[in-house]
Amino acid sequence: VWTFGENKYGNLGIGNTTYQNFPVQVIGAKVYTQTTNITTEEVEKEVVNEETGETETVIEEVEKTETEVTEEVESEFLENIEQASTGYYHTIALSKDGEVYTWGYNGHGELGTGTTENETRPVRITGRKEVTIKDGQTVEEKNTLDFGKVVKVDAWQYMTSVLNEAGEVYVWGHGYGVNPVKLETNAKVIDISGKLILTEDRKVYNIGNLKQPILGMSNIIKISAGYNHNLALASNGEVYAWGYNGYGQLGNGTNTNSVNTPVKVLNAEGTESIKGIFDISAGVYDSVILN
Repeated sequence: VWTFGENKYGNLGIGNTTYQNFPVQVIGAKVYTQTTNITTEEVEKEVVNEETGETETVIEEVEKTETEVTEEVESEFLENIEQASTGYYHTIALSKDGEVYTWGYNGHGELGTGTTENETRPVRITGRKEVTIKDGQTVEEKNTLDFGKVVKVDAWQYMTSVLNEAGEVYVWGHGYGVNPVKLETNAKVIDISGKLILTEDRKVYNIGNLKQPILGMSNIIKISAGYNHNLALASNGEVYAWGYNGYGQLGNGTNTNSVNTPVKVLNAEGTESIKGIFDISAGVYDSVILN
C-alpha cells in the first residue's frame, strides 16, 4: 500500500505527520495484546473466635490483579492487502487473510481501537488478544474482536464499516462510538457504502432507519455514497440519485435537491433515463457512471 498527500493526522500511515508529494509505502501494523496477570498471595489476618472470644491469626488467600497492554509491530510494511477505503482523514484496509487495519484521524472513534487517539501507523483491530494468566499459568486466551470473514470494508467521512460473508454489518465512529457495533438488519446485507446498505432483496436502507427502505427504486445491485448525495444502480442499467444537487450531481438536468426521493439520472440529451450503466461512483460534488 502506498500513500501520498496531506498527512496532518497521520492519515498516510507512514509513522509521522509529514506531508508527502511522492508515494510512500505504508509501514507495518501495530498489534495490541492485553494481559491480565492474577496472582494469589497468602495474607495473615486476625479474627475473633466467636466461641472463645479470643483473637486468632488465620491465613487467607487474596487475589491480586494487574493488567498490561503491550504492542508489537507485525512487519516492516503493511502487506497482503486486497481492499482499502478512505474517509475524511482515516483509512481502513482488508488483507487477503481477512485481517482489518485502520489508521489516521480518530477523533470520533473511526479507527475502532476503543480510544479517540490518532494513529500514524496502521493498527490491526481484528485478532486483538486478551490473555489471562493466573499464578504463572495461562488460563484463557481469546480474540476480543472477530467480524467473521470480511468481504468489504468502507470508510466514509468520520465513520467506518465492514461487511462479512454472512451479510452482517459492523459500524463505528461518528454516531456509533469507539468500538464496533453490529447493525440489526431484517435481511442479509450484500453491499455497504457510507450510511447506505443494500440487502439481498435488492432494497436500499439508510442505517439510521433500518425498518424502512428508501422508496422509489427497485432491483438495486450497487450503491455509492458521496459527500451528501447518493447513487444506486439498478439491474436494468438505470441509475438513481438523491440528496444535495447544487452542482447538478444528481444528473437529472436540474439543480434542485431531492433529499428523500431518488430521481433517475438522464441521458446526455435529457430526454429519458440513461441505460446500460454497469458501475457508479458518487464523489463530493460530482458523480461518475460507466457504460
